[in-house]
Amino acid sequence: MEWATILMFLAAGVFLVALLGWFAISDRRFRGSRLHEIAESRLDADPSDITALADIDGGDPHQIRITEDDEAR
Repeated sequence: MEWATILMFLAAGVFLVALLGWFAISDRRFRGSRLHEIAESRLDADPSDITALADIDGGDPHQIRITEDDEAR
């Protein structure tokens, strides 16, 4: 019973180390990808453009109605 417990904890430790390594490799691969560039580019907005968004009246989304003319466009 004692050896089985030690073996179980050893196997769990090896599994956790392997999982951690897999996450680290996956993260490095993501940081070199195009998707990472796209995700980071969202932070490049000009602050004046962001403050200008507060001046836009988006209207009430509950009042928006789609008509057949809108669908044809």
